Amino acid sequence: MLSWTSRILLVIGVVTLSFVAYEFVLTGLPHDRSQVALLAAFKAQVGTTTLDAPDAVAPESSAVALIQAPAIGLDQVVVEGTSPQDLQSGPGHLQGTSMPGEYGNAVIVGRRTTYGGPFSALDRLRIGDQVRVTTGQGSFTYVVTGVERVRTGARSPMGPSNDSRLTLVTSDPAFLAADRLVVTGRLRGDPAYVPNRPPVTPALADLGLTGDPLGLGVGLLWGELLLAAILVAWRLRNKWPRSVLIMLAAPVMLGLGLLTFSSVDRFLPGTL
Repeated sequence: MLSWTSRILLVIGVVTLSFVAYEFVLTGLPHDRSQVALLAAFKAQVGTTTLDAPDAVAPESSAVALIQAPAIGLDQVVVEGTSPQDLQSGPGHLQGTSMPGEYGNAVIVGRRTTYGGPFSALDRLRIGDQVRVTTGQGSFTYVVTGVERVRTGARSPMGPSNDSRLTLVTSDPAFLAADRLVVTGRLRGDPAYVPNRPPVTPALADLGLTGDPLGLGVGLLWGELLLAAILVAWRLRNKWPRSVLIMLAAPVMLGLGLLTFSSVDRFLPGTL
């Protein structure tokens, strides 16, 4: 017969495995739905909005570009903003940097393993490969000039530049987000504009290697309630009819599980 310590450890193990499945499998479903909606919105707006204006600032989380890299099968809608929440929908354009096709450093940040992992194969790009980006200003082709790991504390590749480049950023290693995997590309041809947007200072969480610390605390609180609900259900398993216990306990545990997982997810780095 299992002791209470063994039962608690078993429950913790099951919950941990469920969270791993949630992060690396189930989060791909809302990402896919978001991409469908964003693509429709981008197609509808690209010809009628000021996406092509060098002084226009797009609303956060809105669709601003399409990015394609045939060598690795990348084909995604890019949103404005790089907070962990923005990156749940797809790769994000770092606010305050140039838009693709403009003079300067256009920075796009994406997840590597969760929420569909749009940048999962970024490390397979090679010098000379092409990355095509379409915005309201037109379609632009970048030629990859570098693929490297940038360690934490090194000079950031996400700052301004004195050329027309594209910088793609994700986590490295894939499952830890300790450092950055950075792909740089040079614009083929002349830039469309020199941007004239107001300067923006990104928040720390917008740079991809941190999340919301509050999420962990909230997640632990919900996790404790989930653990308590599971243990109560275990104690009642021989006292209540199984059908009644499942009908009452399953929705409660499912709801608490989703609240726990979504809260802890906020704590994880945006490029994970």
